Amino acid sequence: MKFLKRLRKAKLLPFQIYEGAVYMHQGKTYVVKELDISEKIALCYEANLHYYTKTRDYTDIDVLGGDIAYPPRAFKNQSSRTAAQALSCKVTTTWFGFYCIQRGSNKVLDTFDLSLPKYSYESQAVWIPVPQSIKKLVEEKQFSFRGGLHAASHALLNVVPLYLR
Repeated sequence: MKFLKRLRKAKLLPFQIYEGAVYMHQGKTYVVKELDISEKIALCYEANLHYYTKTRDYTDIDVLGGDIAYPPRAFKNQSSRTAAQALSCKVTTTWFGFYCIQRGSNKVLDTFDLSLPKYSYESQAVWIPVPQSIKKLVEEKQFSFRGGLHAASHALLNVVPLYLR
């Protein structure tokens, strides 16, 4: 086995780089053989594989406190209780494994455990509370409430930059 690549990509550790990871760089596929987290160095070798890897992880968001981002303004057909809120938060991601996934079919071929340190940072959480009356109305019409929230989040993420300067 010949090591062809020595990665020093601190921003990728441990998001994409971990022992056993399949890493794409400039059109070539590499497998991470060794990882030194303290030095932020990964030793990789080039490989032609029929699979890729994806981490198994979860992220906790702990709200630390905060304020209303904008004062409530009642518009026609809007609940007066709806207002955007912004709070400081701590985000912690824990990686506990990874999947080997077949290219093309996306079939999970194998599952592996990982032991990596947690990654935490402070950020800002922003949300709009949705009244229970809206949830009830949506579910009475047999629509997916969670699906609607998911779609609304994408819409907001694309609209908000138009109003920020």
